[in-house]
Parts: sequence; C-alpha cells; structure tokens
Amino acid sequence: MFLRRRAATASPAHAGRRGSERGSASIEMVIVFPLFVILLFSIVQGAVWYSARSAAQAAAATALNAARTYQSDSSDGIAAGEAFLARKSIVNGGHVSVSRSDTTVTVTVTGRSVSLVPGLPLDVSSTVTGPVERWVG
Repeated sequence: MFLRRRAATASPAHAGRRGSERGSASIEMVIVFPLFVILLFSIVQGAVWYSARSAAQAAAATALNAARTYQSDSSDGIAAGEAFLARKSIVNGGHVSVSRSDTTVTVTVTGRSVSLVPGLPLDVSSTVTGPVERWVG
C-alpha cells in the first residue's frame, strides 16, 4: 500500500494572489504591534497621572484639615501636606502652599506625576479652601 502525496497547487482563482500575500502577516504585525504598545502605555500613563492627581488632592485635604483647626497656623498645614506627600512616591517634587486668613484657609499642592515616557512632564495640582475653626462663645 503506497500513499501518494498530492502536489500542492493553487486553484486558478487563487493562483495570482498566493504569491502577493506572502509575508503579509509580518507586515501587519510591524504596523499593528507598535500602535498596540502605544495604546497600552497611554492607558497606563493615564492611570498613573490620575493616581498622582488623587494623591495631590488627598495631600491638600490633609493640609487643609491641619491648618484650619483651632489655634493652628499655616506651618501646621504645610507640615501635614508634606508628610503626606513623602509617604506617596507617585508625586515628584511636591510643593504645599497654605494661605490663611481670619475666616478661610486655602491650600494648593503642586507636583509632577511619575512618567513612563522620559521627558513627558505631567503636572498635577489641587487647590482646596475651607473655613477656619473658631471658638464662638
């Protein structure tokens, strides 16, 4: 019992296309893969920036709560905000500024988000304002 191997021949309808499609998967991959990687890095970078922005908001809220308490001053708010930023390494170069009047406190936290792409500065900033606690008697 002998098995004969049938020669691989293309049908006449596909004969012209067979040679022109060779390597098309490689070309498609060269085009699609970098776009996929760019999309993936963009999504991750957006998530990192959002997390840094949330950390800046939390630091501003922490500084506001420390600066608005009864018999505290601006330095208490700055210390609390900077201590919070020191625990969160996602905000680089964080700066806390506190402006306090007799009735309100305004805290601004600025910094830069960690960047996956070198040379891409992504600044974050958050400003919160609240009333000063007073003893009314």
